[in-house]
Amino acid sequence: IYFFIMLLILIKIGFWETSLLKETIIWFIAVGIVSSMDAVGTAKDIKYFTNYVKKSVTILTIFQFVVNLYSFSLMWEIIQVFIIIVISWFVVVMDVKPEYQDKNGKTAIKFLNTILAIMGFYMLYHSIKMTMDHLDDIVISELIKAMVLPSILTIMFIFYVYLLVTCATYKQVFKGLSFKKTIDDKYRRYLKLRIFMFCNINLNRVNNFI
Repeated sequence: IYFFIMLLILIKIGFWETSLLKETIIWFIAVGIVSSMDAVGTAKDIKYFTNYVKKSVTILTIFQFVVNLYSFSLMWEIIQVFIIIVISWFVVVMDVKPEYQDKNGKTAIKFLNTILAIMGFYMLYHSIKMTMDHLDDIVISELIKAMVLPSILTIMFIFYVYLLVTCATYKQVFKGLSFKKTIDDKYRRYLKLRIFMFCNINLNRVNNFI
């Protein structure tokens, strides 16, 4: 829901258009879903998010700029996006499932990431080669939008990821309270309220409280 709200905001201000659909889908699969699953259990304070934004924005901006210099044919674009979505989904699922944390599982994850890397390098090579042959066909305004879109989406989405991680951390606190048999039931809700009033949405404070 939050992702669609982000798109509605970008549409409302006149930035997002259907020509950016491919970039949006790739970002959602490769960054949106992955960052959400990776942050839960990993992020402990605000530094995690600031570092993540700095790293993601830099890498994505450079990659997106080069790749969008010249696009593939429509059919290859569709096939390419589908392959990236499927492989990225497998990587995300295998990365969090306990049964894939052994040596074979890690080898499989590394193999899938290698395929994604090869596709990425090929996309870079193709875009640079085709751009040199068709410099007059490049629309600068569309190129700039495609270049900055991933960075904008990452910055907007990081607020959702932060709240997601904070809620997950609060669940740990409240789960601990439910196991305390010495606490009267009528005080549990009051304690939860007081804890929330003390910690607010400060992730660092919630982790310190734990």
